[in-house]
Amino acid sequence: MKNTILLLTDFSQHARNAIYYALSAFHPEDYQYILLHCYPRIHTTADVNISLSEKMRQESYASLEAEANIIRNHTGLSIQFEKMAYLGFLNEAVNYVAKEKHPDLVVMGTKGETGLPAILLGSHASSLIKATNIPLLIVPEEAQFKGLHDIILAADLKTLAKPEHLEPLSELADMFDSKLIVVNVIRDETHNAVDDLEEAAILQKNFPDNKIVFRHVYDHSVENGIAQYVHDHPSDLLVVVERSRSFIVDLFHKSVSKNLALHVETPLLILHD
Repeated sequence: MKNTILLLTDFSQHARNAIYYALSAFHPEDYQYILLHCYPRIHTTADVNISLSEKMRQESYASLEAEANIIRNHTGLSIQFEKMAYLGFLNEAVNYVAKEKHPDLVVMGTKGETGLPAILLGSHASSLIKATNIPLLIVPEEAQFKGLHDIILAADLKTLAKPEHLEPLSELADMFDSKLIVVNVIRDETHNAVDDLEEAAILQKNFPDNKIVFRHVYDHSVENGIAQYVHDHPSDLLVVVERSRSFIVDLFHKSVSKNLALHVETPLLILHD
């Protein structure tokens, strides 16, 4: 059975670019795709509400079909999308699809130079991060898939020594023969390096066939240390293990790094602890 990828769309160019990115990375011969659009509830009288909702549902499905044709024409691929229109909020829609279709990955686009911070601080994406345990790939508007040669994994080594949380990353690294760069921020000068060695050895066992290197950064703040490393070392993908929404928000806050829209073109993969 093929793995399933859930593609979120509002029919914008940045959403479309995220879909192009996903199709380049995960070829339709090996994956099946769900194209999902959410449309809002309208609060009015019952009879009018039913009529408007049905009209919006029909328009959403028509727009999904038009979007699928645009994607096929652009890529030259004969892709069969399963199309779904959902009345309600994004997090509700993704949870519904998760229960019904069990997708392996959710893909969404983001716009502009401040795209990643904006979308992570925005209500839709932040509620989605909290509401689902499905890996979430956020693709900036300017990103183009050119392989995943270097993947930066940013998280505490203690958090990373749990193989079940890192299976999606292990599969990605295997698929693209990626070099995995584990960035560990050390905040305390009295930090016990022996513990790091033990935890790194556990992590290495989870990635036996992958090229894996460890980079230790000294900083009073985990968020600052990661931000600086990512800024100084461009990569093809940044992976964050979500311990809490506040960790991700702090990581991408403007006060941490002016340019942590990352080189604007770096996609972000959020895994869940």
